[in-house]
Amino acid sequence: MSEQDAWHHRIKAAQRDLIARCGGIARAADIGEVSIAQMGRLNNPNEPDLMSARVKARLEVDAGFPVVTKAELELQGWSLMQNAERPDRKVNLHVATAAVVSEASDVMGVFAEAVKDGKITPAEAHRLMAEFNTLSRVLDTARLAAAQLLALAGGLKHD
Repeated sequence: MSEQDAWHHRIKAAQRDLIARCGGIARAADIGEVSIAQMGRLNNPNEPDLMSARVKARLEVDAGFPVVTKAELELQGWSLMQNAERPDRKVNLHVATAAVVSEASDVMGVFAEAVKDGKITPAEAHRLMAEFNTLSRVLDTARLAAAQLLALAGGLKHD
């Protein structure tokens, strides 16, 4: 068996596991917004069909675990771990953007304090890294808020 065949069979097995976690072919088809026939092909180990990113994402949200994504990452030598905090599924773009601006200000404050003597010490670099990590998290939340707004296609309403 070639490496490509092994990869394909591992992904197909993960797809079957995910479909089962979602309650079977008919329910998974409804969740994934595809036909029962298509979901059957995705479930069949002898068919070449693989899940689209959209179908996979919808099913993994329903299952509460990234079954196929985990298999894909493991096949590439990566591991998957869950954050301690689950991201808020519904976020407000105004609040998220304000958090980005606030955190960016914190980064600039730590940086300004660090460079006022003309050099950055390892301790100051660690403080900067902590601020960069927090900024990265709030940026991810803001990206999610913007994506949700686009997905709703209702635009931004100022009440």
